Amino acid sequence: MAKLYLDEDCSDKRLKEELIKLGHDVQTTIEASNVGKDDKTQLAYAISLNRTIVTHNRKDFINLHKNNHNHHGVIACTQNPNNQQLAKGIDEQIKNTLQLDNQLLRVTKPST
Repeated sequence: MAKLYLDEDCSDKRLKEELIKLGHDVQTTIEASNVGKDDKTQLAYAISLNRTIVTHNRKDFINLHKNNHNHHGVIACTQNPNNQQLAKGIDEQIKNTLQLDNQLLRVTKPST
């Protein structure tokens, strides 16, 4: 189980529900009243709550990861409208990683 914070572009209610079904503790930017805040602020918020941030904004968060190695994990995902499949990919990456702190994980949409 991981404590996750879904960035604004990942704050789909169905994705949250799928991640909860898989046993994760999930908070969204909407619930945190952080809609419209910049990426640095989103990462700082996740850090303050010891949460791993999940985002579709791969380029910016990969750069933030490179410049800040004091976080609780960044999971950068490609766009995938299938929330169940995306949640499963996120869950698999988490399970395959011993410790999320300071890690950059990538979740890609499977080929069809």
